[in-house]
Amino acid sequence: MLDAVTNNPGAAGGALVTLRGRLVGILGKELRNTSNHTWLNYAVPIEEIRSSVDRLLAGKPVDELERPTSRPVRPIAFDELGIVLVPEVLPRTPPYVDFVRPGSPAARAGLRPDDLVVLVNDRLTQSCKMLREELESMDRETAVRVSVMRGTELVEVTFAVSKP
Repeated sequence: MLDAVTNNPGAAGGALVTLRGRLVGILGKELRNTSNHTWLNYAVPIEEIRSSVDRLLAGKPVDELERPTSRPVRPIAFDELGIVLVPEVLPRTPPYVDFVRPGSPAARAGLRPDDLVVLVNDRLTQSCKMLREELESMDRETAVRVSVMRGTELVEVTFAVSKP
């Protein structure tokens, strides 16, 4: 029962174990509600992530969701979105927005500089490259749902390349 466990700042990712030391979960980051001053702690059950942890420990990549094998007839061209990402200095440079071109689909949707793109249509995007590949695999007529970290908030915006 996690509500009986102290989860201090910095404990996220820590082990939740039984009194006998058996691993039962991984602690999450505490969530705070500033309007009523409540805190919520949670843990991810180890059985939910065991296969991913085993693969990481073995040095193997974690399985990704299947991507469609066929390209759309009219794919999104990343440059048309009006997003300029931070320079890719590493193979897995996080997809931070550096600049949003005024009047672009991204600007109309409300994307801002310093937003960190974390999901595109519920698919994790861990790098600038992954973000480009994900968007370019979509049809330009499709609405794109993007979740970004903006400061400490997760914000969702939706946009399309084609104007309505």
